[in-house]
Amino acid sequence: MKRNLINHLIIICFLLTLSIAQTKDPFVCSMTSLSTSGQWKPAKTPVGSYFRVLIAFAQFESDTKADSSWPLNSLPLWANDFIDDTVKDNYTNQTISDYFDVASMGNLNFIGDVYQDTIIIQQDLSYGAASEIVLEELNDSIRDFSRYDNWKYENGEFVFEEDSADGYIDMIIIIYRNEQDSLNLPGGIAVLGLSAEFSTYDGFIIDSGQFFQFGNYEFGGLCASTGLGGKFFNISIIAHEYSHYLFGEGHLNFGGLMPGGLLNPGAGSTSTFMMNAWEREWLGYINYTVPTSDGEQITIGDFVTTGDAIKIPIPFNDTSSSTFYIIENHQRISDYDQIMRGGELEGHYNFSTTLGSGIYIWKITNGNDWYPTVDIKSADGSWQWSYVDDFEAGSGWYAGSTCCEGLLPMTERSSIHRDDGLSDRHPRHTFWNNHWAQKWVDINPSTKEWEITRNVFGDKYDAFNKDYNELFTPWSNPSSYANGATNISVELISQDQYGNITLKVYSTEASAEALPPSKPQGLSVVNSAKDTAFSVELFPGSGIYREYFYSLTKSNLTWFGNDEPDIDYYKIYQCITTSIEPSKQNYTLLDTTSDTSITITNQDIDGDCKRTYYRIIAVDDDGLESVYSESSWDWARPERPTITLSRYQGHPKLSWTASCDSSMQFIVERDGRNGGGDTTVTVYGSYWIDTSIDWPTTHYANEKTYYYQVQKKRTNELKSKYSNKVDAWEQGGNVQTKTGSEREDIPAIFALSQNYPNPFNPTTKIKYQLPQASHVTINLYDMLGREVKEFINDMQEAGFYELNFDGSDLSSGTYIYRITAGDFVDSKKLLLIK
Repeated sequence: MKRNLINHLIIICFLLTLSIAQTKDPFVCSMTSLSTSGQWKPAKTPVGSYFRVLIAFAQFESDTKADSSWPLNSLPLWANDFIDDTVKDNYTNQTISDYFDVASMGNLNFIGDVYQDTIIIQQDLSYGAASEIVLEELNDSIRDFSRYDNWKYENGEFVFEEDSADGYIDMIIIIYRNEQDSLNLPGGIAVLGLSAEFSTYDGFIIDSGQFFQFGNYEFGGLCASTGLGGKFFNISIIAHEYSHYLFGEGHLNFGGLMPGGLLNPGAGSTSTFMMNAWEREWLGYINYTVPTSDGEQITIGDFVTTGDAIKIPIPFNDTSSSTFYIIENHQRISDYDQIMRGGELEGHYNFSTTLGSGIYIWKITNGNDWYPTVDIKSADGSWQWSYVDDFEAGSGWYAGSTCCEGLLPMTERSSIHRDDGLSDRHPRHTFWNNHWAQKWVDINPSTKEWEITRNVFGDKYDAFNKDYNELFTPWSNPSSYANGATNISVELISQDQYGNITLKVYSTEASAEALPPSKPQGLSVVNSAKDTAFSVELFPGSGIYREYFYSLTKSNLTWFGNDEPDIDYYKIYQCITTSIEPSKQNYTLLDTTSDTSITITNQDIDGDCKRTYYRIIAVDDDGLESVYSESSWDWARPERPTITLSRYQGHPKLSWTASCDSSMQFIVERDGRNGGGDTTVTVYGSYWIDTSIDWPTTHYANEKTYYYQVQKKRTNELKSKYSNKVDAWEQGGNVQTKTGSEREDIPAIFALSQNYPNPFNPTTKIKYQLPQASHVTINLYDMLGREVKEFINDMQEAGFYELNFDGSDLSSGTYIYRITAGDFVDSKKLLLIK
């Protein structure tokens, strides 16, 4: 009778709450305690108290899937390491007890017992019917359930009374080994799904939710069908479902412990495992640091272990605003800091990596209520995305829907959308095949190939860090724009050896304008190789000429312009290397431009495995510089091959050295002459793996002579210069060969190249080319037109030339070098910096 009266009073109180504005604790008259923070269960356990649960593991008899961590017909190997059964100062790492201890900053003792048999369910059932069978077996085996009745709700607060609170079991958790169709439980749910109250032999009640129910939540317990996901994954599932009793019905749309739900497709993938700062503060576990002055300097430690977090109201100083930024410092010290699981981690949990560590900025709207809207301000930018094509991932892959198994959408960053664009971590990334799809594939910057990245789980570029992306301003990408406008800016100042990060928060437009430019973004390098032609007489005295072609490497650089009103120009930096992603100190300044594009000609850079990397820096009117942009790269032209021709079993064998690059193709060409007459020029074949070919002797009948050459070509059409020439002919019935006849390249045009490096200190190289013999003069002048140095004044044959210039005896400054060769005249600037 007492129980029914309480139920009716609670229902009346719940109905009353629907007629008033929602507050932070909307059910305070029914179930919420200001001292324990949870809505339907305690979020805090005062000294001397605890929250004890009973955990049961279940398996359907129809389940035959093998798994090493949970063998069939037995407990999972991790069952007795899943939860601690007593209160401890230091809980066992990677247990649900330890998770809540860390999340709550020591405020919640979440302990429990594990039933020591896996409960086998004979037929496939819904989770509610299956839960009743599990409870019946527990009831047959456990004669004292008082151990799990420690909390009651009384006078507006949760009250702890050990073993004799109110006659109702606090919490039973059932973890099913594997999903089956009729279970209808994808993941977990914060209910047992019982059709009626369940009474134990000793008179305790497991609530069905028939009376005591708000939304879909009851007091009896929760279920999960994720047993084969392993212990750590199930910690996140159980923590999430129990936390529904703390927060209420509904889910976050992004990040933290509580994302998911039917209204937020794909949001579950954005879970960061640990509660975010909003969740921890809402439950009273942490307190925000709130800046109150322009330029205020704040140092925050690792968010998970210290609870440090900054809240910046929008507008600034409006502490009642429901829109604000939250700043967290994730150093990945705790096992529960799984802020990043995409990219190199391939969706896995990792307990040793620091990938993804740094400052995370979250925009919160509706932040004074459960549940807020959360958006990440990812340091690698907010973008407008465009669909490219479908990626064939293979059987078992889905992009948020079962419509298109094996296919994932490829999307590229088509333009910057600083204010409200999407990062690659956004769960509603693109609308594809009539549903919202997530960002599962992207271009690997080190290979420029599409691949599965799982970046919706977060990648190492999401965090703000010194020398990577250290500004969050109205002009940065992402920008601090919110609620129509904002002058809020954040600048990263430093990080100490312990991972504590110091930053400054600004609140005025003048302060924002005084900051350096934001990081340039969207750098793209596209090769536009142009074939250079030259003519060579095929055979001495034949009068027959052939056009040969090799690549003059040109790289087109484009990027998205900075948004600051005082941007002056951009610096272009270059590094030529055979390694992947050179360090920033290896880059040298190549050029400057006020545009957002530039074409770089690298006509003399050869190397099968060489790449030319580029980065840019923005410079404002005051000379303040941004951090480097992301790098992008282009291949160098393949290096010139060397070939040999020998006899093998009576016929010629052509050989060359394999390339270090598997994308390289070898083009074998031959020129033929029969006596002094007709000439043939053929491409004999293309070879990717082979490094030699040979032919039968019949090819050499009638004393025909063949001349062979090999050229390398990348898949992007970059062509090397031609190899040396080798000869084969028939004489006296035998095939003869000759190696080493060099066929020198003759330039097609006059040209003077930009010196490299430029700027330089103190040496640089100047290259030029002559298509015919000419009298050449090259001189150096200062900016007043006075001659400083004479490099060349002589007759030179046709060919390619390079001179070395040492400016040790000159002062820093800009100089002009000028070539005159016949009627050809050209000049370029060089910059000496000491």
